[in-house]
Amino acid sequence: MASSDNDHNETEIRFQEMHGARLLRQGKPRALLEVKTPEILTAVYEARLRGYDRAKAAKERKGDG
Repeated sequence: MASSDNDHNETEIRFQEMHGARLLRQGKPRALLEVKTPEILTAVYEARLRGYDRAKAAKERKGDG
């Protein structure tokens, strides 16, 4: 049972990372993520911010930022 829960958590975290990257592409500021999502689990919340930050860093490396 713990393995299934862990798989679900990993899937949710990966989804949140993709969601953070999508918000960056939509031009939404990182602060918006912090204001709108304070009630979700910390790991999931941080995953969303991490996805946003990774997408921003990749964009800056490409010279688009």
